[in-house]
Formats: sequence, structure tokens, C-alpha cells
Amino acid sequence: EGLLTWKACTELGGVEGALGQRAEDLFRGLPPRVQLEVPALFRSLATVDPTQRLSGRRLPKAQLASDAQKQFALDAFVAARLLVVDHDVRHEPLVGLTHEAFLHAWPRLREWIAEEMELLRSRARITERAHWWHSENRNPALLLEDSTSFQEAEALSLFRETAFDPTAREFVHESQRRHKRKGRMLLWVILAAALVVIVFA
Repeated sequence: EGLLTWKACTELGGVEGALGQRAEDLFRGLPPRVQLEVPALFRSLATVDPTQRLSGRRLPKAQLASDAQKQFALDAFVAARLLVVDHDVRHEPLVGLTHEAFLHAWPRLREWIAEEMELLRSRARITERAHWWHSENRNPALLLEDSTSFQEAEALSLFRETAFDPTAREFVHESQRRHKRKGRMLLWVILAAALVVIVFA
């Protein structure tokens, strides 16, 4: 039950056509409020690799299913075998795409991704740097400092609660803390300099 026959796949244009049709049928059958959660769900599970190739990634299930509507959407696509749940080394459930071909197979999903391709590229750059930071024992010298990357990270964090995986979220948080500390230090330096000027004026 729930499996497509080889004949059905052939009639729908091969495996990709079958995946796309299954996803579209499922999406149209969801309640409208749940449909609203689906674009963010799949954009969260898509990424761009260093060669600029679109690919899938896995995220903690708890991060993707933070409320009832998101949980409903996630469960529906898992039940349809378009998403899969496995576990990390700590036995925490992770969600990913069943087939990376799905990223190209569903026209509606291609449109959602195209709308935010630049955000996906920004997130991929920051995530790659975050995992480098993590592999180097959280070296503070690798935290975000240039204004462009910092602004991209803050924008992604603000508008996409599932933008980053746990390592990247920690990386962005530590970068923000360091940025605020530097801001406070600069303020104290300016105030001290101003005081010196007043005293010796």
C-alpha cells in the first residue's frame, strides 16, 4: 500500500515524474493551513554544495516539527515515503529526502527553491564555515566578522527558524555574542577617549 508500480512510474514519466506527481497529489490533499508549512519544510531540507549543485540535507525532526501544523506536514510526507526519518549517533531522529531526484521532480518545489536560491547559497556558505569552526575546536578566529556574512546570518536566523542545523546555529550565536562584546569594548574605548579629552581640555 502506498507504493507506485513500475507501470505507474512509466506512465508518469519515470521515477522523477512519479515522485513529482505523488508529491503534488499529497500537497493538494492537505488542509490549507498545513499547505502553508510545506515550502519552508522542503527549503530547509535543500542545500547547495560547494560546486553549486542542489542537494539534500538532514535536520533534527524536533527542529522541523515545532508545532502541530509543521508536524502534520512532516508526517504526511514521511508516510508517503517522500521524506525519511533515521537517527544520528545519539539516536536523535533526523529527517531527510528519500530521493535527491525529488528536488528536481516536483515542479512546485523547483519554484519554491528558485524563489530563495540566493538564501540557500548564503546558508550553505555559512554552514560550511560553521562546520569548519566546529572541526577546529570552535576556534574564535573562525567566527563571522565581515559585515556581509554577519548580515546574511542574522537575516536567515530572523526569517527562517529552520535555516541552520544545530552546529551552524551555535556558530551564528557565538558570532553574535562576540560581535556584541566587541561593540561594548569599542564603546568603552570611545567613552574613555572622550573623558581624556574633557579632563585635559
